[in-house]
Amino acid sequence: MLNETGYRAAVIKRQLAHAKRNKARANYNQAEYIEERCEMMKAWADEIDA
Repeated sequence: MLNETGYRAAVIKRQLAHAKRNKARANYNQAEYIEERCEMMKAWADEIDA
């Protein structure tokens, strides 16, 4: 549903914590896309509340 509302696939995947093959790189990228992820999750929470 998030993909259908226009959020980028990379942001959705990062929020869902899909594992990267390189574990060391994954540890450093936990804050990747943080602003977009926060906006997306706020919109998702609003959708659930509605």
